[in-house]
Amino acid sequence: MSNKFRVLAIDGGGIRGIIPASVLTEIEKRSGKPIYALFDLICGTSTGGILSLGSTVPDPKNPKQAKFTAAELLASYRSDGSTIFSRSIGWKVRTIGGWLGPKYPATGVEAVLQEKVGEAKLSDALTPIIISSYDTNESKPVFFKSEAAKLKPATKDFLMTQVGRSTAAAPTYFPSENIQKIALQNSNVDGGVFVNNPAMCGYAEAVEITKDEKSPHHGKEIFIVSLGTGSLAMPIPYSHSKDLGKLGWISGGNIIGVMSDGVADAVDYQLELALNKVVRKGNDGSRSDGVVSADAAKKNYYRFQLTLAQGHEEMDNVTTANIDYLYRAGNELVSHRKNDLAVVCQVIGEA
Repeated sequence: MSNKFRVLAIDGGGIRGIIPASVLTEIEKRSGKPIYALFDLICGTSTGGILSLGSTVPDPKNPKQAKFTAAELLASYRSDGSTIFSRSIGWKVRTIGGWLGPKYPATGVEAVLQEKVGEAKLSDALTPIIISSYDTNESKPVFFKSEAAKLKPATKDFLMTQVGRSTAAAPTYFPSENIQKIALQNSNVDGGVFVNNPAMCGYAEAVEITKDEKSPHHGKEIFIVSLGTGSLAMPIPYSHSKDLGKLGWISGGNIIGVMSDGVADAVDYQLELALNKVVRKGNDGSRSDGVVSADAAKKNYYRFQLTLAQGHEEMDNVTTANIDYLYRAGNELVSHRKNDLAVVCQVIGEA
């Protein structure tokens, strides 16, 4: 049995989910095992939440196996992207192009979710999962946990379609989701508003699990694989940012992207310090020059991320040219980080 508690965390980012799906496809290819069998906990936000659901939803014909491979989930971005991010002329007119209402109706994403996960419930997940959302009525984070769903099905179990809608209800892009089982006025929006990179949530949960003396994972080291969806390459110099008002930040300033990138990078910094650093000590046991990077043998945190080329940042850009670019970017990330992927696959593949 592995001495590692293995956590997978997948960022939000809409169609840019092609990038983490590319990494997952390579991991399955190298390991010869499905994603759900390689990790002890999977955490996801928005498109990362949908990938988490897709990786763990059982196959109705063989409930002990996942319905989809990572390669199939990757292919779905090309086949389903234009369905998810679609709107009629009437919708465009009625919402003034998204200024007086959500840019897209929920019908597209709901149809895709229904096709992918059907009537499966959160409690059906083949591996423990945590999916993030945010309740704007209660002003608090929401974490959909499959293990809690099994323990308290009356109050904690939901359809995977509801969970998927909740985690991917990006403000300004899609309508919020109401799950009346939670509360009549429950109003869930995309978890990316507070935790676009859910790796720290996974770490916190893993700490609790590995500290529990009754858990089969008690005492294990925490090992985290974190997958990004591409960081922005949109510099906003002082000469421009100093004059931005509400309209400027929302449109040309891309405040949503700036905030989600900042939060994601902060989590990366925190986990790098928590899991990949060692402290040098002098002969007398005192600290000398602080922390230094751990070598590969001591690393328990791997972040796979890239910087997007300008013009490819939008989460709803489903043009053929942009999707082709994202596929190439995902493949380049896999190629560039092949040595790290080899180490990761060795660690998570240990039975």
